[in-house]
Amino acid sequence: MLAFYLSLLDTEEEKTKFTQLYEKYGRLMKYIARLRMKDDYLAEDAMHNAFIKLTRYLNTIDEVDCHKTKRFVVLVTESVITDMQRKNKHDPRDSYEELEPTVGYEADMLDGVA
Repeated sequence: MLAFYLSLLDTEEEKTKFTQLYEKYGRLMKYIARLRMKDDYLAEDAMHNAFIKLTRYLNTIDEVDCHKTKRFVVLVTESVITDMQRKNKHDPRDSYEELEPTVGYEADMLDGVA
């Protein structure tokens, strides 16, 4: 997956910095995502979306191994998670209560079989 992220970057400096971020904070980001999402697949999506978002902010990161950068990475991860949760909350496809009942559908299908 790292190769995909690196393909989004232009310079070797950006690629080096991003690789360092990936190696330093990837596990932390996944841990946070798993705690908040409570689903491994959604946590993976959140982590990957956060890494993609981080590619846009590489020029604002001066030093990879510092508390300021760690906090920034955590904030980006939490922001992505919140956005995903908000989107999923309003997505009608995720709500079983909004599904229309299909009573009679099976009977209609069987009528054509006989």
